[in-house]
Amino acid sequence: MSNSCISLLYTNLSKYCANDSQMVSETQVINALFQEKFFVVFDLIAVEGGDRKRIINSLGLTPKQYHSRISALRKSGLVEKINEKYFLTSFGKVVHEARQLIESAIKDYWKFKAIDAIWFELPKKERNKIIDSLIVNEDIRELLFRSTSPVIAKQNQQESIGSI
Repeated sequence: MSNSCISLLYTNLSKYCANDSQMVSETQVINALFQEKFFVVFDLIAVEGGDRKRIINSLGLTPKQYHSRISALRKSGLVEKINEKYFLTSFGKVVHEARQLIESAIKDYWKFKAIDAIWFELPKKERNKIIDSLIVNEDIRELLFRSTSPVIAKQNQQESIGSI
């Protein structure tokens, strides 16, 4: 990396650190993402960019509603205003991807229940074949392949029944 790139990086980093008097909390991010009124604005910015008029018109928001939602997203560190438009920050991009992963997992909920039901009944190789055939999302599939146990609670439940 050239010295000018490093200098630019440190200059921008200093600017952001000076503007952020405190770290973003997990609660702030979750509140901004999992309340529908906020995440529709977040998703629209992620997909189409953050033009004020387009957001207000697309979602039928009042200016007050728009500013309330944008303010929450900005305080959460998810969006940044550049030249009168809002864009996802790097953090916002990661969080957006994570939300998409959660949405994908919710759609496959019943498949996870089926996988949990057979987890201890089949050898790992057979279990992985079933996971491979049921789960379309590659990231989720890889996560399940790496997992050693689907539900510790099931094991704990079996142990507590045995001790009665």
